[in-house]
Amino acid sequence: MHKKTSFARLRDLPQANSDKRRNFLYNKKVDIKSHISAVSAVVVLFTAAFLFVVFFYINNLPQDSSNVVENSPCADTFQEAQDAPAPSLQGYEGFLPISLHAASSVDIPADLKLYLDGSGSAFFFLPSHAAMDCLQFQFDETIYQIEIDGSLVRPSAPLASYESGREYSLRIITQGTSQSDTMSLTFMQSQNLPAVFISTATGSLDYMHLSRDNQEPGDFICVLPDGTRDSSGALTARCHGNFSYLAVNKKSYQIYFDKDTNVLSMGDASRYILQANALDITRMRNGIVYAYCRDAAVPYAVDTEYVDLYFNGEYTGNYLLCERVEIGKDRVNLEETGYLIEKMISDRIKPGDRAFQVSGMNWFIIRSPGIVSDEALTEVTEYMNNIKERISYCDSQEKYEELDAVIDIASFADMYLVNAITNDIDANIASTFYYLNGTGNERKLYAGPIWDYDNSFGRNGRGYDIELSAYPSGLCEELYAVPYFHDTVKEKLNSTYQPLMEQYLTEYIPWLQAHINPSVCMDLCRWRAKGYLPVTNAGRDDSIQYLYDYIRKRLDYVSGYINHPEQYHHVRFINTSSGADYRDSELWVRDKELISDEVIEELYDRFDCVGLQFENGLTYTNNYPVYSDITLYSTR
Repeated sequence: MHKKTSFARLRDLPQANSDKRRNFLYNKKVDIKSHISAVSAVVVLFTAAFLFVVFFYINNLPQDSSNVVENSPCADTFQEAQDAPAPSLQGYEGFLPISLHAASSVDIPADLKLYLDGSGSAFFFLPSHAAMDCLQFQFDETIYQIEIDGSLVRPSAPLASYESGREYSLRIITQGTSQSDTMSLTFMQSQNLPAVFISTATGSLDYMHLSRDNQEPGDFICVLPDGTRDSSGALTARCHGNFSYLAVNKKSYQIYFDKDTNVLSMGDASRYILQANALDITRMRNGIVYAYCRDAAVPYAVDTEYVDLYFNGEYTGNYLLCERVEIGKDRVNLEETGYLIEKMISDRIKPGDRAFQVSGMNWFIIRSPGIVSDEALTEVTEYMNNIKERISYCDSQEKYEELDAVIDIASFADMYLVNAITNDIDANIASTFYYLNGTGNERKLYAGPIWDYDNSFGRNGRGYDIELSAYPSGLCEELYAVPYFHDTVKEKLNSTYQPLMEQYLTEYIPWLQAHINPSVCMDLCRWRAKGYLPVTNAGRDDSIQYLYDYIRKRLDYVSGYINHPEQYHHVRFINTSSGADYRDSELWVRDKELISDEVIEELYDRFDCVGLQFENGLTYTNNYPVYSDITLYSTR
């Protein structure tokens, strides 16, 4: 929520023209005639003389223009408020009612408000399609006087003489006070990206931000970089996310159109997600992974577009507009008997969720359809547990062929490789989807769609180590132990995933970085975000280089153990805490090499344990090389 100013409070004080003492006496009305009839002439003369002296004294008091509320016990408070100077804008972070208004020929449906960063800098954030010569200043001259580089600026003054990207000196004078604030002013402009404008019914985000469940109606307009309107419609908006909703001020949002709307050629649908990517200072991890999955032909890979988002004329930042993972004709297109299933952390399960457990993997929920009978819940629960059991006992070609009849092997290989290469800490914990489709003998379980990878590629502490898996094993990882599945994974890696990521490192990621850079620069000025990286306070340039390095090293590591399994040993670490989300981790260690101290320390922290031991109870120390596949258990 944005801070609110109190600059208008002096203007709103009640008006009065006389001194407090004079008001008091004037309101003490005296009826002289009633006294004359009741007292002697001496008393009358005395009273008249007294009143004459009093009125003479009052009329000769020094007069001022103090604004005092008549007979109010708060009069002294108002007097102090009037005498106090207007609050300084120095240190204020938020938007002011000083705006840029667009001519009718430019599709900017909201006036763009001035942003102050609290550190002596002010910004106007312009969408890609805005033309400076079609914008003009808009503000109330009874509240503010504005000077730019020493020249007075009037309302309706055009911006034609100003340049985007150049720094000016801005002076804001609060009218009716002696307060004057000087700061830098920059007109920043995005490039290449569509702009999304959402106006809420209250004109604010305060109510929405109070709770993730709070919704607010509004209107939506999307404008392409060339100024063409792409889509529009009435909608309802609310906050989106779990940890990110609580951890950062830059929120993600879900939007629900009143009717299906095709936004940026993503197909007709009523629901979309605006991902803030606030925890990722590069703003690229989700965008890279979603595009990677689309290019790798992963079924139902999420379609996305980067946009500049404005709520009620206030620049909200660089966002990734995404399809929502849901059942639909232009989304996950399932038969009527199909189910969309999501892995879920237990404390995020809500009343009414159709939740179930899979042996050794904790909780899942049926995300779609919305209404699921008890019989259907039982059916899905039994199906998923049956799949888990089949994978555990798949030790022959015959059993693998039987498994192939009930799961889609190719999609499981896709999910395995995406998880392995990205090393996302949330994989197999939350935001991991499966879908069950078909009827009778054609019924199969599919892995996907892929969703939410802002914690990938070493962004979070659990993923800093290049080789230790940052996520627990799921169905795909357990299936990798089956040699026949390994062959499918190896073929996909070498034919698609590795050459495609090589191309991404040299072509797509540099292009994406340049493509969104003007928008991200505006975003970082708006939010001054920091990424969680090993280098303290690393800036965006260093963070991007870290991202490149991590992807390269992780890809080489994954390619090594998949293509040369004879050179590696599989080390599995089991968390013995019951119900733990991080139930295990895995590591592929080259023959005769040690498990590093850094890996052991990370596991102690991740499993909240004090040691590791073999299945026979013997304590493990990392002083000896690894000669074979081993399993280690946490101790407390």
